[in-house]
Amino acid sequence: MVVVMDVFVYAGRRHAPITYNEIFDLVCERFSDHFRASVARAAKDMSPETCANCRRDLVIQGIDVNDLWKLAVQRKVANPLFQARLKQMGFKKGIQAICDPTSDMVVKFEKLLRADEAYLRPRRAGIQLLPVSVPVPPQRTRQEVCNDVPYNVVMMGARSEELIRRQEEVRLVFRIDLFREDFLHAQDQERQVADELETIYHINASLSKAEIPIKNKTTTTTHKNTPDGETGDVTMRSKRRTTIWSARDREVYYRSIEEGLLHGKTCPLLLDGKDLKRKLERCQGHLPRFNKWLASHARSEVHVKLPATPEEFLTVDLATRPWRKRVYALLEEYDLARLHQAKFQSVYDAASGLGSECEIHSGFSKLINRRYQALHFWPSYITSRGRDQFLSEDASSSEQYQEPTAEDTIEGVYESYRKRWFKTKDSANGKTRDLVGFDISASQMQILAIFLGDKNLEALAMGPDDGQSFKERMARRAWHLHRDPDCAMKLQTESVVESYVVTPESCDDRLQNLVKELIMQVSYGSTARTVEKKQAMRPNEFGPGWKEGSARLFLQNFYRECRTLRRFRSACRRLAKLAYEQPSRTIELTDPFDNASVCWNPVARRDVWLPNAGQKLMVSLPAGLSRLKGEKAPGAANQSGAGENVITFEEKIKSLRTSTDVKKLKRMTAPCLVQMLDSYYSSLVMEELVERKVNVFVGIHDCWLVPKGTEKKLRESMDAAADKWFRGLGLVYDDLLRYMDSDSQFGGFFRRARRLWAKRCSEDFRLQFRAQPVPKKIAHSARLDVRSTEEAEESVGRLSGDPPDQQQEQL
Repeated sequence: MVVVMDVFVYAGRRHAPITYNEIFDLVCERFSDHFRASVARAAKDMSPETCANCRRDLVIQGIDVNDLWKLAVQRKVANPLFQARLKQMGFKKGIQAICDPTSDMVVKFEKLLRADEAYLRPRRAGIQLLPVSVPVPPQRTRQEVCNDVPYNVVMMGARSEELIRRQEEVRLVFRIDLFREDFLHAQDQERQVADELETIYHINASLSKAEIPIKNKTTTTTHKNTPDGETGDVTMRSKRRTTIWSARDREVYYRSIEEGLLHGKTCPLLLDGKDLKRKLERCQGHLPRFNKWLASHARSEVHVKLPATPEEFLTVDLATRPWRKRVYALLEEYDLARLHQAKFQSVYDAASGLGSECEIHSGFSKLINRRYQALHFWPSYITSRGRDQFLSEDASSSEQYQEPTAEDTIEGVYESYRKRWFKTKDSANGKTRDLVGFDISASQMQILAIFLGDKNLEALAMGPDDGQSFKERMARRAWHLHRDPDCAMKLQTESVVESYVVTPESCDDRLQNLVKELIMQVSYGSTARTVEKKQAMRPNEFGPGWKEGSARLFLQNFYRECRTLRRFRSACRRLAKLAYEQPSRTIELTDPFDNASVCWNPVARRDVWLPNAGQKLMVSLPAGLSRLKGEKAPGAANQSGAGENVITFEEKIKSLRTSTDVKKLKRMTAPCLVQMLDSYYSSLVMEELVERKVNVFVGIHDCWLVPKGTEKKLRESMDAAADKWFRGLGLVYDDLLRYMDSDSQFGGFFRRARRLWAKRCSEDFRLQFRAQPVPKKIAHSARLDVRSTEEAEESVGRLSGDPPDQQQEQL
């Protein structure tokens, strides 16, 4: 019971939901032999038979997980440590533990746990801090597991293993005092923004952002051939899950309508045709839902007149659009502050009692895209930005390292987290030194320009050294198109944040981030419309954003000059389709760095809920699995015997092959290929640093940090590695042509790229990637000084001070 309570309290501190599966995993990890012996590390990746064996182990030990779960989530008796509430998590439900970490009971509870030397706290989510006094734990082979069958196993050669060993030998000095200061600053900012949203805008910032499912539609996919080449059909049934807006989005939208009705704000309808008809149909559906929402969420002291027609509802909708943008700007800041705490809560807890600084190290492994990932707290988990731009959502996602801004704001300049928190110690005199380094600007574009032989893209990404980076050139192009009266592509000019400012001397950093994010996300498989919507929800980072449809128009202009990029994306989708048609249904390549085998085979899964004495345990099985244990195998209806209902290992492997998610394979091929190429270059750079006796280094995809004073050696290593990288691309071309050489659509595309590469090799071409020093300082957001209550109230009462025609143009 102590383990379960500890997990719930910790989840409450991190604002993270808890599911029955997580409690089952944590208990089985301690008391189940079958769980520890399984290749899977969670019940959802195991087979139903293994889960049943784990349950039996707990029964033998006298442990009932269901009783522990019921006791933790019950509401009849007040729990002094936390309150349990049901929370929607997309298509699943979990328990949200509401916990006050400053309460006397929680403080005493955690103090008792820390004082108990025999108590081993459960394995926790989040980033773990590893002082040098604790050795790096041995790492298991990185792989994915489904139905007790491993797949997408990450193989490593001798060179990768040696480089991982070198990275694990690196020691850094972690400034705990500065880290603690920034963590407490995030807590203060979260409280300030939440109070402003609640007091002025009447919005509960803690509402869930998870989209709400509304229906499940069953779809059937039939494959004409089985993986082993035999004729026959393999049918996969899956549910198409449709979602609507989250509870937070619904609250913001309907609250804005309430505010508009309260202040009598309307906007003339200047739309016509299909747009007006479509919006009126949408408002017709909103009318009854808004009335129902208002009945349970309206403020008691406020009485509003309900809209009678869709036209009246739409006029209020248009007039309150600026109000919603202001609210989303505050919600963005709230989410960033909360994300900062959720990411680093485990580090904050582990750092208590360690003083003002300590030496740390980390374990490392390779991901499926061949990039290196730190397994413990390390600079790669921290953004290069400052306080109010905390860190990206996924620390291991592609392009997580984002360049900090270079311009100062009126609020002053602050150090980036990486520079503040991490130092290195000089082995000669014991003094600490800063970490400095170089960053490859727009590394994705530079790599593709060289790999595909695109001279236009090469000129944009690696062009003349005029001081402009790729994203600045693209930002200036977007600004030029926006100012062109004959061009339909436009940027938003009116917003709750300041408009973009572009001069011959400087270019707005928010506009640079806007175009860079758009090009990167679309190159990785997103649509322009999806990216445009997401950027509009983050005005503090991306500014006013695009006018509706302008992101697509900007990409069209960009692709007209760099046609190879669009063709490369289509070629990668074609590659995935050709690999799917083969018996293995897997893309198999060779890592050019260590010649290890690389396999990409995403598996489509279906969730199966297993009854577990009153509770339901979720396992994620292959979508192509035709039966579960106890069901008759095909053709075995008239047979007898106990063994006929057992699912063999061969049948499990076959089910994985028939369950390949071809859509996901098409989406992941292009980004994984680019990431494998930049990981190849990063590995060569780190090898060159080792040869030059630089034993303290940090590699973060396309950025490398070294002790101050060794920058020259880093630059030499980057130049030497670039030449080796370029001449080692032949193996990648050969692997791609093994699939595409006979393809009539894109075979010539890769053959041409290989010919251009071979020609440059014969001409003794010398490659030098364009890099820039990692900035030491970054601009600090002006949001730290929260606006006064009077200003906020004035903005709410004003709602929209723009003329109706300008409001309509914003729409």
